[in-house]
Amino acid sequence: RYPVSTHTEYPFAVDFKAGYAQTDITPPLGTTMTGYYKARHVKSVLDPLQINCVAFSDGETKAVLITADFLYVMENAATEIRNLIAKKCEIPADHVFMQGLHQHTSLRIGTRPHVWGKGFDDETYLDVLYRKFCDVAQLAIADLKDATVCIAEKETAAEILLQAKGFTDVVVSINEDAVDVVV
Repeated sequence: RYPVSTHTEYPFAVDFKAGYAQTDITPPLGTTMTGYYKARHVKSVLDPLQINCVAFSDGETKAVLITADFLYVMENAATEIRNLIAKKCEIPADHVFMQGLHQHTSLRIGTRPHVWGKGFDDETYLDVLYRKFCDVAQLAIADLKDATVCIAEKETAAEILLQAKGFTDVVVSINEDAVDVVV
């Protein structure tokens, strides 16, 4: 249904490898969630929260890209996590890239003083969480295998994303200036 319109492989003179890992980071029931401007607490779990990590290597240098199912990973927490991963995985901290996916039914890790004071403060969960960031990076690096870099174009994934969220009859229009989504 979503055919690839172009596919180009880019050969490298280097020994390019990639690896992947994920781990569950769902917080305990009762945890306060961030988002929607009011206190809400985890009562059940529809889908577990995850950390996903892709590791890359050219045979000499390694880097990891981590996405986490959080509203935010604030800079103070990200710096601490990068340093832990750097030490555990023996890679430079500036080779650890991370992002929170901005989910409003999740947590905000770290502090942002101008937004509701401190961040999430369950120290036991945070200790396990920070170790899981290290674990997922280690597992992705351990999974490194020969890889090929390809660039492909296909129809927008917005329709797929919206259908996964329960929307139907989605129309996506793309032009040079904007992407319009009509539900």
